[in-house]
Amino acid sequence: MARKQHTRNASGPAGPSQRQLRAGELIRHALVDILREEEIHDEALHGVSITVTEVRLSPDLRHATCFVEPLGAGVEAAPTTGHESEIIKALKVHAKFLRGQLGRRIDMKFTPDLKFRHDESFDTASHMDRLFNDPRVRADIEHADDQLLLRCEFHAQRCVEKARVADRDLIVTDTFLPGAVEVGVI
Repeated sequence: MARKQHTRNASGPAGPSQRQLRAGELIRHALVDILREEEIHDEALHGVSITVTEVRLSPDLRHATCFVEPLGAGVEAAPTTGHESEIIKALKVHAKFLRGQLGRRIDMKFTPDLKFRHDESFDTASHMDRLFNDPRVRADIEHADDQLLLRCEFHAQRCVEKARVADRDLIVTDTFLPGAVEVGVI
């Protein structure tokens, strides 16, 4: 008798399983400990603090992609600025050594192969901050907030009119918008 295969929701790609997330965090913590001990003797990694931001595992837990960011890489005055690719190359060269150290520290059936990539999320976040601080964008955001506040005030006036017509009391509470109140009819 053939076994029926379990299929995931066909609406789109699903995220990582709980097992992948748990194993990724275990590997991330172990890698941080290994890198903190500075057992790797490489000129590109000498004196560099490396942040392991995320470890993504394949569904079979045999391949791990480690996202790393050298400390201070986004700051222009930092010594690691502009040397991110050299640091990633050095980590790739020492991936087998790190895998061996990892195998001694974690309790998994297989120690996954390690691939290192530079974490671009910090650059993306700083780009988003710059966009939000742009005066043109800030004006658009403030304009949208003003329109929302006007809509809330219009809604409150309608509730007051309905309460007068129905001869009922009003409940007035503070709401999430500064300077606005939520009005309801009871």
